[in-house]
Amino acid sequence: MHSCSGNISSAFWQLWELNQDYLYRCCFRWMGGNHTDAEDVLSRAMLKAWEKIRECTDVITNFRAWLTRLTYNLCIDVHRERNRRAKKVESLEAMTQRLLLQRQRARTTNAERNWAIGERKH
Repeated sequence: MHSCSGNISSAFWQLWELNQDYLYRCCFRWMGGNHTDAEDVLSRAMLKAWEKIRECTDVITNFRAWLTRLTYNLCIDVHRERNRRAKKVESLEAMTQRLLLQRQRARTTNAERNWAIGERKH
């Protein structure tokens, strides 16, 4: 399929429909069996493929392979984004734990200091 062909819209949507079920099954597998994630990535893949086709840059000789690679890459992007978010949450939780420990130590130190001052007065 040449991305600059006169009737790209019709050709694209016909080829998309032919491959949509196959791509959904791939997404389902790559997204760990989660239907919602598979549908989300498939929607993103459809939009991205449509954008790329309209950019009019290359001849696509194997549309199914091209779509599969594009879809796979989007699945990887989703996994990476989730990992980044999870690490941010983990680091926020770790920071919160450190602050709580510092406060607890400060309270303990203050209590010990107050006790020591009280002992010296007696």
